[in-house]
Amino acid sequence: KFGLVFKGEPTGGQAQTSAESLAVAWLPPDQALELIQAEGMKVRVLDALAFAGKVNFKAYISKPSFQVVRELR
Repeated sequence: KFGLVFKGEPTGGQAQTSAESLAVAWLPPDQALELIQAEGMKVRVLDALAFAGKVNFKAYISKPSFQVVRELR
């Protein structure tokens, strides 16, 4: 698997659903993190929120439980 997470902010318009999303919203980071149940996704979002200009690469396993096995910063 390969995943990318991007940090952004709204610049205008309205958030709207699509064929790929049942619900959408712009939330403060703390509220968004409360909604994330998957540990791997939470780690990726935390990395994006802490972005300081450099790519953060993590290799991980997700079964039987989430574990980062390699990290490059």
